[in-house]
Amino acid sequence: MADEHKVVCTTRGQRALQHGVNIADSARASTNYCRRLEKYSKRGFAIAVPGYLPARVSSQLRSSEYILLRKYDLLLKVDPRVPYNKDMEISVSQYVGLRAERPETAQLKVSATQQGTSMRNLQRLVVLDSTKVRVAETPERMFCENHRRSSAEDARISGACVPVGGGSRGAYTLLWGAALEAETVESGTDDEGYEQSPLACVYSLLDKHFQHELETSDETPQNDDGMWVGGAMQRLASAMAHRDPCSVVIQLASEHQACRIQSSEPLLFVYDFCKCDSPFESLRFVRDAGRPPLKPSLNDEQFAEVYGLPAKLMFEPRKFREPVVMNWWEGLY
Repeated sequence: MADEHKVVCTTRGQRALQHGVNIADSARASTNYCRRLEKYSKRGFAIAVPGYLPARVSSQLRSSEYILLRKYDLLLKVDPRVPYNKDMEISVSQYVGLRAERPETAQLKVSATQQGTSMRNLQRLVVLDSTKVRVAETPERMFCENHRRSSAEDARISGACVPVGGGSRGAYTLLWGAALEAETVESGTDDEGYEQSPLACVYSLLDKHFQHELETSDETPQNDDGMWVGGAMQRLASAMAHRDPCSVVIQLASEHQACRIQSSEPLLFVYDFCKCDSPFESLRFVRDAGRPPLKPSLNDEQFAEVYGLPAKLMFEPRKFREPVVMNWWEGLY
């Protein structure tokens, strides 16, 4: 009997595997379509864009300066740095649990600022492929086993930059040489269950605030599922390697949900924490999300409208998603 051959992938998938190329299709455009093409290009699949003429790419796009913030996978077209050399006070917020919001103020001595605009879609692909891009790091925090304390290297020494929102869609400000002039922040702030230094405390607050801005921004393609580098799902997955994964994951999930609720943004998920042998009945939120801190008084239709998820677990046929209307060639020529 002849072997029976079965198709285990789509026609587009088969073509990509045979030729090592993904052909871009603007009819399938979505907020993260180009990011998916980029992801597979890193796995060896070239990107073919029908109609793309490299010779017509604008000279301004080719000659501009670009910085890739590695931690957030955010590509920015940047202006020259502007000397600052003075104190800067930044208001941020720290979310505790699912409801509470504690205002904080970060006071930094900043040596220079730099304005940047995010590059998206086909523009981003072209820049990454044909233009020299500088990679910038953000302040890294370290944990000392001997002192059980988190600390951070001064950005004036490491050369790292601190990104903050620029006040408008797609605009950001990079703070260079951002550090404390003196030990002005109260120590003893809890971070993932440990004490941290004043400098680590400030960097941590700014990082969480920037993560929140990215997750709730309508201009970033990452909000679709939170699977981007630094997104909710990626951070939760990384936390599983922590020495105490349960406490870290619970904290990250709670902070993420709090940010979405405070900003009236649709939730990406509801969750329960249980053991591997726990019965399905113990998954209270997964079975019925209509309970505090979410509003239990809403009916199923209202709940889905407010939170973007059904209150009760259900299965239904997959609906065809209409392509996002977008200018595929915007800002390219």
